[in-house]
Amino acid sequence: MGYSALLFCPDEKAARVLSQILAELEFSVDARPEPFAAVKKISSQRFDAIVVDCENEQNGALLFKSARSSGSNQAALSVAVVEGQTG
Repeated sequence: MGYSALLFCPDEKAARVLSQILAELEFSVDARPEPFAAVKKISSQRFDAIVVDCENEQNGALLFKSARSSGSNQAALSVAVVEGQTG
C-alpha cells in the first residue's frame, strides 16, 4: 500500500524535484501550483502528507490551517519547504 501526498509548489522546477523525491518514497503525488486549488483538494480528499512551499508565508499558513481544520487531514504529516538564506 502506498501513501498519498498533496504538494503545493508554484515553482515548476522545484515541484518536479519534490515530486520525484516523494515518488521515490512511494508516495503518489497530487501537485497543485495554485493555493486555492490546493485548499479545495485538501477539503475533499485525505492525504498522508501535505508538503507546502512556504516562499509565500500567507499561502503556507492558509494551506496548513486548511489541513488542520479538515476532518480527514488533521493527522496528515505536514512539511514546510523553506529556502535558506545567509547574510
